[in-house]
Amino acid sequence: MIKYISKNIILNFIYKNCNLPTDMKEVYQYGIEITISSILNISLIIIISLLLGDIVSGIIFLMFFIPLRTYCGGYHATSYLRCNIVFSVTYAMVFFISVLLSPVFKSNLNIAEAILMLGFIPVLVFSPVKNKHKSLSASTAKKCRIISILIYIVLALISIFFCIRETYGSIMVITLTAVSVMILIEIFMQRRGYHDV
Repeated sequence: MIKYISKNIILNFIYKNCNLPTDMKEVYQYGIEITISSILNISLIIIISLLLGDIVSGIIFLMFFIPLRTYCGGYHATSYLRCNIVFSVTYAMVFFISVLLSPVFKSNLNIAEAILMLGFIPVLVFSPVKNKHKSLSASTAKKCRIISILIYIVLALISIFFCIRETYGSIMVITLTAVSVMILIEIFMQRRGYHDV
């Protein structure tokens, strides 16, 4: 559906109305596909968070998940539909696990700190995760690695601060953990030969 919309509606409209090189058509199409998929993913999270009666948790999830995931990579679904499903299910799991763990984190902050320290290991060891759709030069990979480590540390510190004062700290901790788990899933799948790099 996303491929059809990007190619047959948007891309054809752009090419009819703009003077663009034809040899870049596939690149433009992929960019349009990614944009549509990203808008759909964000919209799904907002809708799900509204249905759960907690839009703030959805916004926090997006604010923590997207920047870190952008630089460190992780699991990539084989279709846009699967991507949308995985992203939505990930948020729902983060939400419900956070609700369960919020009282635990408030009573014993060491548990949240331990989870964040364990979650840091995949980011430190594997980021950025290689992806056949996003090849990186050695210098860009090094830059992404440094940025992903810094983002994780800053977001982890923010999470700890909020675990003391607000229930939303647990959303932050579990979101960072979800990104780390997705890194491990992608590494496992690549090593098993499910995903080419």
